[in-house]
Amino acid sequence: MKPLFPGSEFESRHDRVRKAIAKQGLDAVVAFAPVNIFWTSGYIGSPSHRKTPEFIHAASYPWIIIPRSGEVMAVGNAGAIESYEKETTISRIVTHHPTADRPPTLIDALRKAGLAGSGQKIGFDLGDYESLSVPQYQFIQTKLKDTRIIDATSVFQLLRMIKSPREIEFLRIAADIQNRAFAKFFSAVRKGMNEVELTAMMERFQFECGSTESGNALVWTHPSYALFKKQYPDRLVKDGDVQWVDGGAVYNGYHADYDQLMVYGSANSKQRQTFDTMKKVYDEGITHFKVGESFRDISRKVLATMKKHGVSNPLDPEIFLGHNLGYEMVEPPYFGSFTSPDISLQPGMVIAPEWFTTTEYGPILYERNFIVREDGLEEISEFEKELIEIGNK
Repeated sequence: MKPLFPGSEFESRHDRVRKAIAKQGLDAVVAFAPVNIFWTSGYIGSPSHRKTPEFIHAASYPWIIIPRSGEVMAVGNAGAIESYEKETTISRIVTHHPTADRPPTLIDALRKAGLAGSGQKIGFDLGDYESLSVPQYQFIQTKLKDTRIIDATSVFQLLRMIKSPREIEFLRIAADIQNRAFAKFFSAVRKGMNEVELTAMMERFQFECGSTESGNALVWTHPSYALFKKQYPDRLVKDGDVQWVDGGAVYNGYHADYDQLMVYGSANSKQRQTFDTMKKVYDEGITHFKVGESFRDISRKVLATMKKHGVSNPLDPEIFLGHNLGYEMVEPPYFGSFTSPDISLQPGMVIAPEWFTTTEYGPILYERNFIVREDGLEEISEFEKELIEIGNK
């Protein structure tokens, strides 16, 4: 086993972090969120890390210290030292055991590096999903009361949103895996199956097509009573049912994520009109995703397009219209009315524009995946251009 990226890529990322924190007057940042730990170190850990985060993240994920000058450090569990050495390019690894000793070990490492004195400013990524608990944070605050701790979530998010060529390669492969998984899925689906069987089938095809870990496989049968609901384990799909399938294969930690819509039996005129309207609105809406345009302005223009066609979004007025792709499937910054006006669409992003449409079958998502280029968007998802009809198999 070796790191997913060459050492030179991590050196480049660390240099970008150093430049960003220097602008903010920070002496260092500490990555606690798994997404930032992965991005700064390459550590991906156990294949169960996304399934049991409350245990895995607390027990084995190393915390990464990036000083404005000096050596990058990892603070982690002694029991996982071999995986840190093999999966990362970080040479300075400080270990602890038991797990309860992690916060004191971090504090000691910061002090020895000269980063915990009076007047020091350290950034923590407090706004992302954490491997740092509230009691641990409170303990660190108490012990570093002369050090100013500020939220540095945006430092990581704004750097991560521009992908390197190798990251784009992984995301392209993830999308290709999902494209082939969908093709297999549609050839195998039949009436009389239930949502659990269909979900299991999608996951199996994702692995058969090359997914390196369990990804996203969600099946919703409409009519649906909520945006997201529990599955129907016993309800068998039948003629006339509308189904929305969300698939996100994963390759080396990077997610694809897009949806397909299908009907069991021959689609009626209302079902075809629903799909055709959603497709028309999406095709027009996606033209607003232009390089240099702010996420907030893109969102406003898409919402105006929806209203022009008489389509409503159940999340209005706080509209969510898509996200970036990466280690997190739904990765910030998001396209929405709540997004900072300073964030704009840039080459090197990989995005998943999506939005809910209110239909008589319930809220339905329409989503595709794109690489942002200097000259526009390159689609990497193979979205069906017509409504999929599932006949008797």
